[in-house]
Amino acid sequence: LLAGCLVFDVGDLNAAVPLLSSAATAGEKLGNHNMRAGARNRAGAALLRMRQPKQAVEAWMDELKVLEQAGAEEAMAAMKVKEEPKEEEIEKKKPEMPPLGDTRGRRCKAHGNVFMAHLLMGTRPAAEVHLQHALSIAKELGKEEEARVWLQCGNSHTLASVDGSNDGDATEAYKKCLDLAKEVKSVELIAAAEKGLKKDLDVASMLRGQ
Repeated sequence: LLAGCLVFDVGDLNAAVPLLSSAATAGEKLGNHNMRAGARNRAGAALLRMRQPKQAVEAWMDELKVLEQAGAEEAMAAMKVKEEPKEEEIEKKKPEMPPLGDTRGRRCKAHGNVFMAHLLMGTRPAAEVHLQHALSIAKELGKEEEARVWLQCGNSHTLASVDGSNDGDATEAYKKCLDLAKEVKSVELIAAAEKGLKKDLDVASMLRGQ
C-alpha cells in the first residue's frame, strides 16, 4: 500500500494502479479493512485522473463496501459487549477496537467521488443517488462536511459541463457551499467556493478525488 501511495503521489498513475490493486487484494485476504479501503480509495483517484471513470466507480464502490462492512462489525462488537454479564466483564479482555472506527467521513467522501465519476460518464441518475447519500451522511457530521460535499458537487458539474449544460448546477452547488462555509467560518471553503463561482479552477486538482 505504501509503495502504491508513493508512486501515486509522484504522479506515475500507470504504475500506481496495479500496486494499489495488489494492496487491496492483500488487505481483503488479511481482513485488514483499512488497507483495502485505503488502496481502493487511491486506485479510484488514479483511475479517474487516467480518464477511466467506470473503473474508478468500481474501485470506490469496493471502498464503500469495505467501510460499510467495518461499520457493521463495529455495531456487532458493541452489541456483544453489552450482552456480556457484568461479573464476567472483569475477567474478559477488552474487545479490540474496530479497525476503522467511525467510517462516516470516509463513506461521505467515497459517495462524493462516485457521484463525480458517474457525472463524467453521463449517468446522472446514478450520480444523484450517491450525492444524496453523501449529503445525508454529511448532515450528521456537521455543516463544514456538508459544505465540502457541495464543493465537490460544484467541481463535478464543472468537469462534466463540456458544453455549458451543467453550469447552472455548478453555480448552485458553489453558492450552497459558500453559504455553509460562511456559517462555519471556514476560510478554506469560502475561498474554494468563490473560485468555483469565478470558474478559476484547476482541473487536475478536481480530478484527484478524495
